[in-house]
Amino acid sequence: KQVNESGAEFTLILGDLVHDGKVDTTYQDIVETARGFGKPWYPVRGNHDAPEKFKKYFKPELNYSFEHKDFRFVMLDAIGGQEELTAEQLAWVEKEFQAAKAKKQEIVVCTHVSVWDDNLRGVSPYMQIGPESKAKLKELYKKYNALLMLSGHYHRGPWLHQEEKMSYLVLPGPAWPRNSPSSWQIFDVYPDRVEMYTKQVFLPYDDETATGFINIPYQSWVNYETLRTGKDVPAKLHFPYLVQGPLVIKRNVR
Repeated sequence: KQVNESGAEFTLILGDLVHDGKVDTTYQDIVETARGFGKPWYPVRGNHDAPEKFKKYFKPELNYSFEHKDFRFVMLDAIGGQEELTAEQLAWVEKEFQAAKAKKQEIVVCTHVSVWDDNLRGVSPYMQIGPESKAKLKELYKKYNALLMLSGHYHRGPWLHQEEKMSYLVLPGPAWPRNSPSSWQIFDVYPDRVEMYTKQVFLPYDDETATGFINIPYQSWVNYETLRTGKDVPAKLHFPYLVQGPLVIKRNVR
């Protein structure tokens, strides 16, 4: 309901659509719930989502892309555990980047696990793409001037890292994630920039009077100013990459 009322033109889901990946009814429940979206929705697979069931219930391909206005969204199947991407996947990614360059489209890569893992969560192999794949993807991002990589998996965030003009954005989720607000994000796109706002689940939209959010897993209120200044922040809530909104990413002017 909140997403539909926001005017969003489509929705991205960054993996782990289910918890128990072996049970068909959990996938069926998500399909039924997603029928409530007023506009299209596009998922990538998470490590909890079985590949054969993802293809059965959500998308026939694990790797796919779509175009929206002057953007190309590259939906890449990468689920962590230091699992390397296949040569076919990497060739497909470059082909998509080439197509985007030919059409002068901005490139947004969506995946469950981020290439950026130089952070407090990314130190675990469970959180990492295979090292060879990571290096190759970074080369491609630089070569084709990619704009943004969106990922989930951390149950933290939103966290932003910028490296060689590429922005890596790790997002929290709406389904009771640990130690960060249960939330979704909306992106407003302008000719020169993208702005991201975080919307807490179950609460009205932020406005000029908003001073905090309710941290759903702990049923407690957290003050925005407390997080912003870092003073008196509970250890379980304090992460160095936590970002308040709006977050602004400059576009590659073409």
